[in-house]
Amino acid sequence: MKEKKQSKIQNKLLEHELVQTYQQYLTHARRLSEHTVRAYVADVVQHLQFLMDRNWLQLEDPKSVSSVTMTQIQSYLQWLFVQKRVSKTNARKISSLKSFYSYCLQMKWVHQDPTASLDSIKVYQKLPEVPSEKDIEYFFEMGKEHQKFTNRDIAIFEMMYGSGLRVSEVVSLLWEDVAFEKNLITVVEGKGKKTRVVPMSEYTHEALQILQQEQGQNIGAIFRNAKGKKMTERGVRYVLSKYKIFFRFGQRISPHSFRHAFATHLLNKGADLRTIQELLGHENLATTQRYTKVSKEKLKSVYEESHPRK
Repeated sequence: MKEKKQSKIQNKLLEHELVQTYQQYLTHARRLSEHTVRAYVADVVQHLQFLMDRNWLQLEDPKSVSSVTMTQIQSYLQWLFVQKRVSKTNARKISSLKSFYSYCLQMKWVHQDPTASLDSIKVYQKLPEVPSEKDIEYFFEMGKEHQKFTNRDIAIFEMMYGSGLRVSEVVSLLWEDVAFEKNLITVVEGKGKKTRVVPMSEYTHEALQILQQEQGQNIGAIFRNAKGKKMTERGVRYVLSKYKIFFRFGQRISPHSFRHAFATHLLNKGADLRTIQELLGHENLATTQRYTKVSKEKLKSVYEESHPRK
C-alpha cells in the first residue's frame, strides 16, 4: 500500500509545473541528451518526494521550494548514503540538485541557492572494461552468421565503433550529414550543437549504402524505428540488449562500450591523444587521457618490447 502511494506521488511530481518546466529547460536550453535529462529529472523527483514525506515541501505551491534549507538538503544526502548508493550515482544526484536549484533561482522561485556551498563528491573513477578487437570482430561475425542483425542495426553498430559516435549523435544523424564520396560524416554534437567531421570506415560506408538502398531515400533521419520515426537513444539501447548473446565477454555492455573500444583500439595502434580527442569531440584533453589508463594491452606490449630485463 505504501509503495502504491509513493508511486502515485512520483507520478504527480512528474506532471508538476516545477518538474515539467525544469525538464524543458534541460532539453532545450541546456541541450542535454535524452538519457541525461531522464536521470536528472528522476533525481529531482526523488529529492522532492523526500522533502514532501517530511512535510518540508507543499506540492500545491511551486514557490514553496524557497523554504528549502541547506540543512534539509544535507539530511537528504545523508539519507542517500544510508541507502548505500554508489558514489558515482550520488555524485550525479548532487549535480542534479545543484542544476535544479540554480534553475529555481533563475526562475525566482528561490531567493538564494541552498546548494551554493555544496561540494560535489569526488568519485573514484573505475576504469571501464573495454571489448578487445577480437571481441568486436566476434560480435559482428556472429550477428551476421546467424542473420540476426538487420541492415539498420549493422549500420548503427558500425557507426558507433567505426567512428566513435555517442548514441545521441547516432540517432541525430541525417542522410544529408553523410558525404559518401569523401568518406566523411558531419556530426552534430548534443552539447551546444557544435559540429565535427569524422571519417567513416569501409565497413560503415558499405553498411550505410545498403541501408540507404533499403530505405530508398537520401534525406532525413538515417535511423528509424518500425513506425518510420526517428530512433531514440532508448531504442538503440533496446536493440543492443537483444544482441548481448553475441558478446563473449562477461561484462556489462552499452552503446558507450563501442565508443570506448574505438578510442582504446586507436591508442593501441599508435594514434596520438590529440587526434583521438578531435575524433571523440572532447573539449578537454584530460577526458581523453583516461584511455591511457584503460589501454593495458598497449602498456604491456611497450614494456615487453622496450625493457631490457623483461
